[in-house]
Amino acid sequence: LYYTDATPENNPDRNVVWTAPYQDPAGTGLIVTSAAPVYDARGTFRGVFAADVQLAKISTQIGAIQAGQSGFAFLIDGEGRLLAMREASTNAFRIFGLNYEPVPVNETPKQTVLDRGPADLQAITRNMIAGENGLGTTTISNIPYYVAYAPLPTIGYSLGIIAPVSDFEISYL
Repeated sequence: LYYTDATPENNPDRNVVWTAPYQDPAGTGLIVTSAAPVYDARGTFRGVFAADVQLAKISTQIGAIQAGQSGFAFLIDGEGRLLAMREASTNAFRIFGLNYEPVPVNETPKQTVLDRGPADLQAITRNMIAGENGLGTTTISNIPYYVAYAPLPTIGYSLGIIAPVSDFEISYL
């Protein structure tokens, strides 16, 4: 697929293209493939140069991010698929109303965070997909949360950090 996506018929602007994340047949977890068309000096298409990027290392780094006492970071792609977060974070699944999704080899995750949760959280995730950055608030199960987010424009992903407001409030005497 990465080859086809990078050919002149499908990529007349000669951009680097990225595949959707998929489960690596070699067992390394989710990967994405970056593909660049190759042209000679006369502009004749000669092929595609591609490289796989393992999301496991990125996922480990994102999983290590903690905001406040119980906040966490998460990474979504341009389709709203949840690609990375702290593995043990059942809180993340609860917040987005998702369940753990095993992804078969050569398959792409199916679940997305789009249209999940309260309207203000849905607006935030739509902003994330649109490549925006910002800080928003949402309330889930009567608990107010801050959500900070910023795009990773090269690949079209977005990094979010969500934490209960109470983790950042202190009383003054």
